[in-house]
Amino acid sequence: MLSRTLFAAFLFGALALSWPHLVHHVAWKGYRDMVAEIHEGRFDLGDKEIIAPILSHDLVRNCVVLRDETLLILQFYVTALHAHRAGVNPFFPADDPELTQHREALFALAAQATACAPMDGELWLNLAVVARSLGMDTARVAQFLELSHRYAPHEARVMARRDEVF
Repeated sequence: MLSRTLFAAFLFGALALSWPHLVHHVAWKGYRDMVAEIHEGRFDLGDKEIIAPILSHDLVRNCVVLRDETLLILQFYVTALHAHRAGVNPFFPADDPELTQHREALFALAAQATACAPMDGELWLNLAVVARSLGMDTARVAQFLELSHRYAPHEARVMARRDEVF
């Protein structure tokens, strides 16, 4: 009887610990599928309206959500779509107020994600890219870029993106 009680307590404890992760995984599956398509080259101007509700929703942006990077990639994607629609380079400052608003939201989200994983070189690169697109001080952009180099010195994907953008 005691072993059944202990087993039940162990099972309940394991379920209690993994339940939030399971709920997050199920809730975000459709968005993760879209992110996979984005990585494969999806670029559809109509997606901005599809993604807008999740980006404008006041989510609890805890580290579980931010480490997943789905939200961050979707925010990057919507910002790139808006830059394309406005006819401006997505990596450089522009006078479009709506694009600036998207970039500021992206910077805030990238900063939150970096706070959750401060040794992630790709996240520091994201901050550098967005900081430059916002026209921030070059010393600050260089600092983010240096941290990207420090934490991801030999990651091929990050190196390729650094070379492409900087």
